[in-house]
Amino acid sequence: MKRYILFIVALLSVFGLMAQETPNENAPKAKVKVIYPPIMEQNKFLSLSAGGGISTLLYDFPYGSSEMGKGGRFNIDYNIFFSRVCGISFGLGGSKLNSTVKVEEGSEYSTMVQIPVRDYNGKATNYDGKCTTTFSGWTETQSVFALEVPVGVLFRAPMGEKTTFLAGVGAKLSFPIKTSYEVTDGTTKSSLYVEKLDVRYDSVPSQGITTSDVHSSGETETKLVSVSGYLDLSLVHRVGRIHLFYGLYADYGLTSIAKKDKSFVSIDGYNGVLSSDAVEKVIPFSVGLRLGLKIPCPRLKDIDRDGVLDMFDNCPNTPAGLPVDTCGCPLDTDGDGVYDYLDRCGDTPKGVVVDTCGCPLDTDGDGVPDHIDQCPYTPKNTPVDNHGCPFDADGDGVADHLDKCPNTPEGVKVDQDGCPFDTDGDGIPDYLDKCPTIPGVEANQGCPEVSERARKAFKNAEYGIQFEPGTANLVRSTCHYIDKIISIMREYPNYRLVVNGHTDATGSMAVNLKISKRRAMAIVDYMVERGIYPSRLKSFGHGGTQPIGDNKTLNGRKLNNRIEFKVEFDQ
Repeated sequence: MKRYILFIVALLSVFGLMAQETPNENAPKAKVKVIYPPIMEQNKFLSLSAGGGISTLLYDFPYGSSEMGKGGRFNIDYNIFFSRVCGISFGLGGSKLNSTVKVEEGSEYSTMVQIPVRDYNGKATNYDGKCTTTFSGWTETQSVFALEVPVGVLFRAPMGEKTTFLAGVGAKLSFPIKTSYEVTDGTTKSSLYVEKLDVRYDSVPSQGITTSDVHSSGETETKLVSVSGYLDLSLVHRVGRIHLFYGLYADYGLTSIAKKDKSFVSIDGYNGVLSSDAVEKVIPFSVGLRLGLKIPCPRLKDIDRDGVLDMFDNCPNTPAGLPVDTCGCPLDTDGDGVYDYLDRCGDTPKGVVVDTCGCPLDTDGDGVPDHIDQCPYTPKNTPVDNHGCPFDADGDGVADHLDKCPNTPEGVKVDQDGCPFDTDGDGIPDYLDKCPTIPGVEANQGCPEVSERARKAFKNAEYGIQFEPGTANLVRSTCHYIDKIISIMREYPNYRLVVNGHTDATGSMAVNLKISKRRAMAIVDYMVERGIYPSRLKSFGHGGTQPIGDNKTLNGRKLNNRIEFKVEFDQ
């Protein structure tokens, strides 16, 4: 970087020497009173300039360093000199900065993520995990384009009859409008450690999470505004009626542009250095040469005598006596585009579309202006509410004049006619249908009827299945009841079976609950071993909490020791 700066300074010095008039060696040496050349009599200029050079983004970045890139800037400024020497400058401009960031070999970046871990039933549980990404040969280029508002002071000194030296120093507000990055080289490798499970995944994508989805390029974000200092050194030459100039510029950020609102690398992919939390601050810096011209400003006029000079007057023919704004146009208090002296509705809310008289539009003529009308195209003569929308008594989103089912219960989803959805077309609306995608009957709450053969098999198995006393071991001679149920499950693939184990109240409640759960699970295991998918089966144990007989009698206890089967349907 030092080589570039020295080269530019040397080049500027050569230009300065060339611009100076050659002194007369034979002239007598005496005290000379400073006489300002005619070029310094002009005190107002419109300045246009553009330049280019080198730039970078200075990172406070523990994982690597930044290098120089190409940069440039342009400016449109207005210069006013209050004396032959001093003045001010203000205007608009833009700058482009480029930088290259290299991440040190083997750098590791870690962030906490959520990872879903699934059990054999497919149920997912989220665990906190630490995702670590290792960089190899990683190189990334950064580009920032910003609009700028510079304000500064000017100092000039004569260097000949048609040449002056001009220096400008000040500050500018910078508004980055496009920031981007491009990965030009390198690879990453990520691993994940779940502390609660004490499990490390070296291949993160196998768990449904990846950091290999590196976006080779993309846009990033910075702070909305930053402040930079600038220094301009130029030689100005008068050529005819315009003034040409060239010189050196330098910009240095006084505040950081880093937003730090993203992880450097996340489970969604690579986010770039500039907007990541891996940097503490990012300072823009640039230096280069610029060329431009200064146009002397002519005498300014005010034809309509409204107090706004013609070059700034957007309405140069305003009628006499009307108050005007800073742009020379008649006042428009409500900002609707109709001047106050023509506006019949002078307090129209901001942004509302109005007619030629300045009043809000009412497209459908329902008496509610368009800017508060939530239904601006209501059919003619349709009654509307305060928001301009047709009445909707049941609140289903279908207006009453179109609603074929005007008494739909609150919260029920409806079709375009205002009637509840019936997805399976079985005549039972979805909000009452426990099997909304499978045609069924009203008697079974919209679900298909369980086959007579299945009901009989379940009834026989309820007391037919036996276990060894005090255990969950099936009595093999009674397993044929389960085999019949297995046959039914194969015949009806949309059946899902819930197995409920029950006992009588004899003995400990905790023991009864435990053995009922184990017995229900034993039946499920038996069915799984014979080809029924676990996802189609559930088991629960209730112990003696749901008796159907009197536990004080032998017959009642027999009734309570049972296995119940309930069919659910695969949606």
